[in-house]
Amino acid sequence: MTTTVMNPLDAAFLQVESDSTLAHVGGLYIFCLPPGAGPDFLRQALDQARGHTRPVKPFDRRPAAGLLGQLIPRWQVVEELGLDYHLQHHALPRPGGHRQRTEGENEEETTLTDSPGYVGLS
Repeated sequence: MTTTVMNPLDAAFLQVESDSTLAHVGGLYIFCLPPGAGPDFLRQALDQARGHTRPVKPFDRRPAAGLLGQLIPRWQVVEELGLDYHLQHHALPRPGGHRQRTEGENEEETTLTDSPGYVGLS
């Protein structure tokens, strides 16, 4: 396992974050399908994205676990992403308007330890 010492700003950011004091920011992006897109367009795009499991810097690191990682905050290099967990797709019921989207967003609220990186709502 390859690790590097975390810089003070990253260490402080992670130190103050908790389930009651969230420091991470998320976003909801709404896109329109391209002209001529078939009903399985988004599914195919997600399948293609899931084929890229090798992370690139600076997204190839996570906080190191264990006592040493707590005493001297360190980054652990990640060799492969678990995109089945971090990249998800949830379909809204038709007609899929604002109300259904809002209900879907509320259902996706989770704690820090349960939160996937990206959730696609269509």
